[in-house]
Amino acid sequence: MMRTGRFLTAFLAMLFGMATLAPMAEAKDLGDGFSLFGDVRYRAEQDTDSTKDKNRTRERARLRVGAKYKINDNVTTGIRLATGASSLQSPHFNLGVADTAKNEDFGLDQAYIQLSGGPLVGLLGKWGSPLYNPMEFVHDGDINFEGLGFGVSGDVGVKLTGLVARTMVTERNWVGMDDDSLLTFQLIASGGDSITWKAAAGGNLFTMKSMDPKPSHNVYHAVAEINAKELSGLSVGGGYNSYSGDADVDSKDKSAFMVFGKANVGPVGIGLSYWDVGYAAMPLFGAAGNDNNPYSSNFTGWSAQVNLPKLFDAVSWDLVYYSQKTKRGDLSFPKDADGKSTTPGYVLTGDGRTVSRIQINFNTSF
Repeated sequence: MMRTGRFLTAFLAMLFGMATLAPMAEAKDLGDGFSLFGDVRYRAEQDTDSTKDKNRTRERARLRVGAKYKINDNVTTGIRLATGASSLQSPHFNLGVADTAKNEDFGLDQAYIQLSGGPLVGLLGKWGSPLYNPMEFVHDGDINFEGLGFGVSGDVGVKLTGLVARTMVTERNWVGMDDDSLLTFQLIASGGDSITWKAAAGGNLFTMKSMDPKPSHNVYHAVAEINAKELSGLSVGGGYNSYSGDADVDSKDKSAFMVFGKANVGPVGIGLSYWDVGYAAMPLFGAAGNDNNPYSSNFTGWSAQVNLPKLFDAVSWDLVYYSQKTKRGDLSFPKDADGKSTTPGYVLTGDGRTVSRIQINFNTSF
């Protein structure tokens, strides 16, 4: 587990004033303040790798189920259980009757108290990310925040939202280990009518002693999207990340960008994206990056997605193809005592290495 040192700037200004945290989930109202929500996914995927002789084929599943209770107009509590609860990025588990160890990895995914009063919202505990995060570019969409989150809201001609959250990564223990904390902030602006737009800027401020002993590592981001619903649901957007910190990182490893486009062709939705991601340009040096991509750091690549009509008006399904190649071929990591590389599994390394993934997903929710 990666560790980071105490982050001393835990309360950055509340961002000039402006937003509400996103709701935790859509939920079925059961009356008396109780509501229930959940989703199930079946996924089949195949990975190819130019450095390996064989492809990897696997079938996976995900289950998440939760409940909320509105105590009064100011206080709501919530809990969610999920498969893959011990994973930072992915709640999926692999199917296989001969190896069912991961099937037991079902546990607490969210547990939070939400406080609301006028324009202010606060969250305490473990809760879903409220960031504007198109294409899961800012961080992987399955990551939950663990700690404190605050937001304020306002309207000055356009809707403004803002938040700041201090996330505990590793708590201080009795042997004196520094606690790990990650400060995340974002300011969001949105508006429009027949053509809508949304833009956000923010950052993740952290330390990573296990990856680099120096104290300060910051990744700042900007993301934006324009949507024309009347033009076949056309949507275009993109994002940019920039690393600024104390690590000895080459300039070509410090930035990342992504562009995407989506549209509907009759009942079918189509999406395309292109990525160029430097090694240090994702939060936690890529550990918090999008894991739908085969690798989340040090790559250039593209993806194509086709969303097909629902099955029985209840099950959505899609096909996705990912293609990646190494961005920096000479990137290397230290070796352990046995002489094996300590390369993290989310970093694409190797000169001229190419990987691809094809996925089919079936999803339903309640």
